[in-house]
Amino acid sequence: MFDPKTVAGGNALEFASRIRVWLSKLETDKVGKRVIGRKVRAKTSKNHITGHLREIPLWVYNSYGVADVKTSIDFLVAEGIWPKVGGWIVPEGLYKEQKFQIKDLITKIEMDKCQRRLTRLVQKKWDEIEASLKLNWERRYE
Repeated sequence: MFDPKTVAGGNALEFASRIRVWLSKLETDKVGKRVIGRKVRAKTSKNHITGHLREIPLWVYNSYGVADVKTSIDFLVAEGIWPKVGGWIVPEGLYKEQKFQIKDLITKIEMDKCQRRLTRLVQKKWDEIEASLKLNWERRYE
């Protein structure tokens, strides 16, 4: 009877917006029985800025906000840049021949101030993904 995805303001907001992002819950991070954060999927359904319709999972914590380091680690593991053996992550390109649990790796990156290096690794992989999605066809109209 009702549209499951609705916003206040009716259809005018969808028509007039330049970009539209939908959020949905994926998993939760708990301490005991208490939820302290969630993994959220941000999915664009309309994009008049770049035209790209993309989605990305990101971690959001109640007391912290968006956890960009944990989100970046998850991205590199999901894309196969950093292998995950059991519960251990091998952060190739950041630390040589070491393996860490996720929380220990986050702490090590923050203590060593390696966030910029981590961001560069993520940016390099994302640029490769975007380049692989381009069609290298000859232009029809020039």
